[in-house]
Amino acid sequence: MISKLSRYGKGIVYIQISGDKFTDFINKARQDQIVFYNTRITNEKIFAEVGINDFYRLRRSARNTGIKIRIRTRYGFPFVAARWLRRKGLIAGIFVFLLSLIVTSQFVLTVSIEGNNNISSQQIAVKAGELGIKKWAYKNSLDLNGLNEKMLESIPELSWVSIEEKGTEVKIRVAEKTLPEKILLGGDLIAGKTGIVQDLMVIHGQPAVKEGDLVKTGQLLIQGTLSNVNEYRFDLGGGENKTKEIPIAEGFVRGRVWYSKDVQIKQEEDILLETGEKASGWGIKKGDRVIMITNEHSPFMTSKQENRTYRLPAWRNWRFPVEIICTNYIETGVLHLQRTEDEARKLAETTALEEIKKTIPTGAKILSEKIIVMPAEKGAQRVRAEVESYEELAVYAKQK
Repeated sequence: MISKLSRYGKGIVYIQISGDKFTDFINKARQDQIVFYNTRITNEKIFAEVGINDFYRLRRSARNTGIKIRIRTRYGFPFVAARWLRRKGLIAGIFVFLLSLIVTSQFVLTVSIEGNNNISSQQIAVKAGELGIKKWAYKNSLDLNGLNEKMLESIPELSWVSIEEKGTEVKIRVAEKTLPEKILLGGDLIAGKTGIVQDLMVIHGQPAVKEGDLVKTGQLLIQGTLSNVNEYRFDLGGGENKTKEIPIAEGFVRGRVWYSKDVQIKQEEDILLETGEKASGWGIKKGDRVIMITNEHSPFMTSKQENRTYRLPAWRNWRFPVEIICTNYIETGVLHLQRTEDEARKLAETTALEEIKKTIPTGAKILSEKIIVMPAEKGAQRVRAEVESYEELAVYAKQK
């Protein structure tokens, strides 16, 4: 870590080396005690990082051996300082931006409300504002622990309140007193999926199928018979209990279910992968104009980039015109895969079986697995996996 910071402080040059006399060039560089970092060798090219002083000495070695050196990018404190000294107005803008961040971080900029269903967020926000939890409130003046109790007292419909501060956001999470309106047990049992019934046991109700029948999804299996049951309504202020006559079905229907999945795998393909190497750059954005302070371009031959933008929250209808941009460069490389027919077929089989097993419910018993080789495109292998399982078919029909 200390070595990386030291190299960053002195300045680093990321270079591309090409030519025919790599051996002579490397030997000459070693004689001159030049150190390479993060070296990567590709077809007829070498990519590496060197310090600024080593780079100037390395150019002499390159001229003597006929090697070409191309600068991919430069980063480190000397280069950052040079850019900043040419942009005094930008430095002043950043200073004002950071000062604004420090000042605004002392205030509440957003208030969010979670967990409410029957009570409107507006009603909670109004009560919170009366207690001092509102936009542009000074954070140090808020006693969040005491405000929890006051919020509960001001809104009787709430059973629990939690107020948390996260940066410039105050998050209010609530739980309402009224629980789910009704709990009603009963209904018919229908087929959750297509299968053949093997075992049927009816505890309550009338069977609509018999063992050996092929049933389809949604088909009635056990019809409920009318019975008097209790319908409950819960509320912390008092409960309500009603007797209601509804159809009730109980029992189990178990049977055989079949699954199938087709998968095709190419014997030869290129896959784009991340190499694990990363670099980042910071910059300033004003309108459509972006000024990168560090790493304006990706130091890698091929890469993908992820951009994140940081801005101050809006105040009334005014937004601060300057934003900070962070760009992450992630190096990518192409991996060329070549598989034999047997390897491609086995991968297709494994993939198909894994996809099927994701859909089979926990507790089901797998009875058999079958692989069928199917016609495929040229240079590819295609299979169909078929799995037979023994599982519960019955589910309760949704009540209206």
